[in-house]
Amino acid sequence: MEVVRLEHHYRLSTHPKCVDRAFLTQLIDCCADIMSGADYRSSPILVIVESDNLKLDSIDAIETWNYAAKRGLQRAAIAYVIVGRPVSAVTQFIEKYTQNRGMRVKFFTDEAAAISWLLE
Repeated sequence: MEVVRLEHHYRLSTHPKCVDRAFLTQLIDCCADIMSGADYRSSPILVIVESDNLKLDSIDAIETWNYAAKRGLQRAAIAYVIVGRPVSAVTQFIEKYTQNRGMRVKFFTDEAAAISWLLE
């Protein structure tokens, strides 16, 4: 995972072979590490994930994002850009699930739209 600190946000990019629970756990840990080095009003995080393979069901999604909350990501704004595959029903479920729990997480297929939302 490559992390770059930009003026108004962090940019994390990665190219996993598969987006699954193990990958998302690593992604969450990386975001939590970013947050631990930031001040209370931490900079938002733009996540770019390029992968054409998704192996995640609803149960994995719930457990993964509960882990994210335990790692403190509920105080972060995260724009997650999906590259190489369409937005799935599981992805839409994750977005609603996290938002209903107070996390600012939104999925995009366009980086410019993600940055616009992240910095509004």
